Amino acid sequence: RREYGINVRILSKKEESIATMFAFGISSKYRLGIRNAKNSFMIEQGGGSTEVSVFQYGELLGSYSINIGTTTSRNAMFEACKDSPYISMAEALKRNDQIIKERMVAFMNNMGEFMKDSDEYFCVSFGTAITRATGGKKNAQQHDKVLTREMIEEKILSSTEKVCQSFKSIGEFQEWNQQVESNNALDGIVTMR
Repeated sequence: RREYGINVRILSKKEESIATMFAFGISSKYRLGIRNAKNSFMIEQGGGSTEVSVFQYGELLGSYSINIGTTTSRNAMFEACKDSPYISMAEALKRNDQIIKERMVAFMNNMGEFMKDSDEYFCVSFGTAITRATGGKKNAQQHDKVLTREMIEEKILSSTEKVCQSFKSIGEFQEWNQQVESNNALDGIVTMR
């Protein structure tokens, strides 16, 4: 700040949500859908948490931070299986899915009132796992993509199969996880799942 003479201010979660949705609303090829949607929500997945912000006619109704991110999800799976390194990878993933479901219950308890409208929602999502799910290989091919629920479900199934084929147990996966670089293709599949 002193060296370059610029002032920096960290945005509040509310300000960040509004600014991000505004940016999508002017830069996305789906900007009209975003701007005209009665209901929209934004999912911002990070390594430690996932922020969900709900909008109605462009006004922020509320935000909630879910303690699920690409890193925390993986760590929660390791923690849930720490006493049993020989648990199959399929069982470890089931346990991880249960942890996610429990955290989603907390989300619905806090934000469910905003999500009960029977109208459709326009969803804007971003984060490493979401970007990988597009299947695009380069930056321009990874952004502004439409993923249907069916496409997302298929990505989860195919990545689950790949992970379970690659690792017999959670212990084997954890040992591999400690040695791998984050740009490894299999790591990308694990992150996306």
